[in-house]
Amino acid sequence: MATKSEITAGQIKLISFLFGLSLVFLIAACGSESESPESVPTLEPTLITKTSGSNPQTQSPNSTISATVPVTALPTAEPTAITAEMDSPDASATLAPNVPPTPTKTPALTPTVAPVLTNRTTTPDFSDLASYPEFPAPLTAIFSKALEEEFEASAQKVGISAAVYQNGLLWTQALGLANESRPMTPTTPLRVMSTSRTFVGALVLSQIQDGLYGLNDRVSTLLADHDDYQSLDTSQIPDATVEELLTMTSGIIDVPIHGMGPYMIMTASSWEKSDMLPLMNKSHGPSGTFLYGNDNSYLLGLIAEHMAGNDLNELIQAEFLEPLSIKAAFLPEIDTPSSIATPYGDQSQYGGSGGFGDLTQIPMYSKIPFNEADSRVSWPGASAVSTAESMARWAYELYSSKGLAIKPEVRSQQIGSFRPETISLAAAPQKYGFHIAQKEHLLSDGTSVSTYGHPGGGAGYASVMFYAPSLDLSISILSNSDLGHLLGTCASRTETWLSPLDCMTRRFLSAVADQS
Repeated sequence: MATKSEITAGQIKLISFLFGLSLVFLIAACGSESESPESVPTLEPTLITKTSGSNPQTQSPNSTISATVPVTALPTAEPTAITAEMDSPDASATLAPNVPPTPTKTPALTPTVAPVLTNRTTTPDFSDLASYPEFPAPLTAIFSKALEEEFEASAQKVGISAAVYQNGLLWTQALGLANESRPMTPTTPLRVMSTSRTFVGALVLSQIQDGLYGLNDRVSTLLADHDDYQSLDTSQIPDATVEELLTMTSGIIDVPIHGMGPYMIMTASSWEKSDMLPLMNKSHGPSGTFLYGNDNSYLLGLIAEHMAGNDLNELIQAEFLEPLSIKAAFLPEIDTPSSIATPYGDQSQYGGSGGFGDLTQIPMYSKIPFNEADSRVSWPGASAVSTAESMARWAYELYSSKGLAIKPEVRSQQIGSFRPETISLAAAPQKYGFHIAQKEHLLSDGTSVSTYGHPGGGAGYASVMFYAPSLDLSISILSNSDLGHLLGTCASRTETWLSPLDCMTRRFLSAVADQS
């Protein structure tokens, strides 16, 4: 007969077995619940986070690029147009306020989450011109002659595309080659280089108007919860205000873009916008002194994204281009359109060993195509891709009192931002404001016309964009070589430096002024 202690031990074993069995059933039941499809969060298919590099699966099947030039993926961005009001003192109509779609703005002044990129379903349309009435035939004949003569007189030329726009009238023409196998056309996309700053300036001022931040707010405050910025030794970067960044008076000095450090970044297999920030940890100049460079625009781009909680290109598309139905313009970060005009320039300035030639053929860009690599380091300041037609329209909508790109008070603020001193920009005297330049053009009759806009050049491209308020006329000229840095027929060694693009502009303005 079992003892009392033996019975107790058996009972304990039985109880332990039953308890263990119950626990198994309980765990199984919980596991079954957690694996239920109804309890698994579903990822939103239209939202993605930023990844590095291009996506070969999105490569355009209709590319016309030469086989020797790497074809890159097209960004999934759906263009359309701009909505804003005009600052005409005579305007009596009340225009709809420029309110961007809800997803692109956050009410919080200091977002605590990283921007979310919206994956658009269509790409910018570079295939067709918008339909506009033409200028009178006598004027178009003068425009064409000016373009042809100035282009013929240029050295190291490859191709050129020009457009003149005035209150619904459009003239556009292209000459030369997009690359060795394709002619340049009015629909050929080109990088507009520093003219890209006009988008960034307009966006930042619109965000300020919407109350997201202010001109006097400092970088350290606006990027206080930006991990990439705060990981830097910020003592090496001037704590500039937004206004100082806009006017290029922050004291921040650009690192030479094509030094060894940037080269490694440009050609890296992975890329994030924050990879440029460590290169800003360099010496700086005195605050208040005009020091032109990409780093000011780069910080503005980071601020605009961080404060709005969205990708910069998506903000520009939604805020400006879509409401205005400007289709052929976007700001790439990695990808470029396969039909873009090939850049030509001095290869030795971009890591090559040759002279003037195709920059995409430099060996170091065999894995990361040249345009994508250079766009990385220039990003919001000089990477926008567009056409002459789209940029002429953008200039008109941005600066004309009839335009709809920005609110009247924003336009007045921008046009009233010019600093009193004259600076040299693109080797020509101009005044500079909130990412906008003011330039005087001497016409053939000895009078002058003032314009607002911005020049651009480098990396195998040249660009000018002007709006003349006295003529209510906008002009855009784009080239796939650096001919913008060479003298035109209307210039001389004893006269103020002028490029072929300036000379074309002078003749366009003179023709319209003569008809007025």
